[in-house]
Amino acid sequence: MPQFEDLVVRLEKAVSRLEQVGTGGSSTAATDATTAVHRTVQALDAIGLAEFADFIAASDKIGSDIKFFGTHFKKLFAGHREFINFATKCKEPDMTLKTAVFKDLIESKFAPISKKIRKSKNFQQFKQHFNAVENAMTVFNWVGYSQLPLPMIQDANESTQFYTNKIKKEKKNTEGGEDHLAWIISLHKFLKAMYAYVKDNYAAKLIYNGRGADPSAYKFGGATTAAPKKEESKTAQTAVAKPKPKVKAKAKKGFGFLAKKKRVVAPLLELDEGAAKWVCENYKNDREIVIKNEDIKNSVCVYNCQGSFIQIPNKVKTVLIDSCKKSDFFIPESIGNIEIVNCKVCKLQVATFVPAITVDNCSRIHIYLSQECVDKDTKIVVSAATDMNITVPDPKDPNDTMQLSVPQQFEITFDKKQRQLRTDIVEHM
Repeated sequence: MPQFEDLVVRLEKAVSRLEQVGTGGSSTAATDATTAVHRTVQALDAIGLAEFADFIAASDKIGSDIKFFGTHFKKLFAGHREFINFATKCKEPDMTLKTAVFKDLIESKFAPISKKIRKSKNFQQFKQHFNAVENAMTVFNWVGYSQLPLPMIQDANESTQFYTNKIKKEKKNTEGGEDHLAWIISLHKFLKAMYAYVKDNYAAKLIYNGRGADPSAYKFGGATTAAPKKEESKTAQTAVAKPKPKVKAKAKKGFGFLAKKKRVVAPLLELDEGAAKWVCENYKNDREIVIKNEDIKNSVCVYNCQGSFIQIPNKVKTVLIDSCKKSDFFIPESIGNIEIVNCKVCKLQVATFVPAITVDNCSRIHIYLSQECVDKDTKIVVSAATDMNITVPDPKDPNDTMQLSVPQQFEITFDKKQRQLRTDIVEHM
């Protein structure tokens, strides 16, 4: 069996073992007894034994489909834990292998819960609980994205709260209502613990072990193996570079923007209802792309578009623009953040209001803000971006605009009194 197929088989077996282990108790410690468990994995295990365990206990107490939610949440937590353990012990894999790992450990767990619960006879009774859990489960997705993780986790918490507020109203002064309130509290405590965990350990992105093992040699659910022999390494590289057709088909769902450009070439515009996400990718020189969203709970992901003009006329949850070139975007309004990553020569116009815009690893990005964005203090977070400009309405003339350049050069000194770094913008006369 080729190395790549063998990896997928090992991933499936690993998740089964992790589900039996649970959330990182004594069985997990025994599994990792032969190797040192990284401090970030230990910190995650602590959440598993505290906030996450409380949420599972609250789910079990209510029972019925709520207990079923907890069962699937365990699978995602276990897969998320294994992905981080994988990162602490291995060098960063190429995008093909990383995508395969993400799909098997995390993404593949979303579909079963959506399908089974929607067919449940109790679906209407626990509809808001399901919506809350479906949004909360996205807290694990950050490991598979190239964007900043904290806005994603914050968004998961806020979108979950939208539905938990409805549950509070439904269950207020009802029999058993206190159990549902405890369930809500435990869920949000877990999400807040995850935010703090990522902020403390991976605020910018997931970090891999630069001196770690070959990722294709990692044993999921256990310790790393020794580096493969030269012949085995060549086989693994060939297998990863030329995956089987079925792996290529998997990459088409929802997370196609994580795959290598060579693997996905056909233009795609579709709504993944299970993930509540519009996917728009691989368009070239198309100036008439309109994403007609009708549900504000849907987010939008635009990947690998070149020379195109993309409009999103209706309000959406969040927007991710990844690996696009020479493209323009018209987005009147978004509930959450607009994130632009790995893009070159792109323009974004906001006609109404967005709370925040994140720009990471980009060059020649031009953002046009509305007067409402200026009045409501839209936040713009910039990281590793060059030649970036922001245009705002001219305060002296409402019919004119004012273009501002984002600083690129800084002078850093050490403040002896405060014992901290001081950063000043370098201004060129």
